[in-house]
Amino acid sequence: MQVYAAEAFGLEKSSDGGRLEAVAAGLDWVVGSGVRLVNMSFAGASNQVFAKLLGLAQNKGVVIVAAAGNDRSGAPVYPAASPSTIAVTAVDAGGRLYGRANYGKHIEFAAPGVDLYVAWGNGGSYRSGTSFAAPVVTAILARRASRGGLSLNGARAYLRSTAKDLGPGGRDSHYGYGLVQSGGC
Repeated sequence: MQVYAAEAFGLEKSSDGGRLEAVAAGLDWVVGSGVRLVNMSFAGASNQVFAKLLGLAQNKGVVIVAAAGNDRSGAPVYPAASPSTIAVTAVDAGGRLYGRANYGKHIEFAAPGVDLYVAWGNGGSYRSGTSFAAPVVTAILARRASRGGLSLNGARAYLRSTAKDLGPGGRDSHYGYGLVQSGGC
C-alpha cells in the first residue's frame, strides 16, 4: 500500500487558503494515480463545481472521507456535506463531542480528534479538530481495503456495523452513527 499527499493549500504567499482549482488538480492527480481512498481534512462553502468533482471521483470508485469542520455550526460545509463523501466529526477520549465541531444531518461517524499528539511544524503538538478525526476513519478504511476492494456504500456499511452509538439512540446530527471502531479501538 502506498500513501500519496496532494497539497492544495498555502501555495500562494498572499493566502493560506485553498482554491478550487488547486483542490481539483490534487484530486485529479490522486485519482489518476489509482488512489481509491482519499482523506479531505478541510471545510469550505458549498460549491456546485466541487460537488460535481466529488461525484465524478465517486463514480470512478473513489471513497472520500471528509472532516465536518470546526465552526460549531449546523451549516453544511464541503466536502463533508456532499453525499459523495463520508462526513466525520471529532470526539474526545470520553466520547464527548469536540466543542467546535460542526453538526448536521450529513454527519455519519465520529472518531478521536481531541488533544491528539500529531506532527506539527518541526516537531509535534497536541491538536484538536475534525481534521484530525477524519484520518482515523481513513486509516480504518485503508486497513479494510487492504483485504479487497472498497466502495463508498461498502465503506459506510462496514463503519456502521462496527460503530459504537453515542448520544441519542441511532443516527443523530452530532455523532452520526457513532464512534468508529477497529480492532479494539
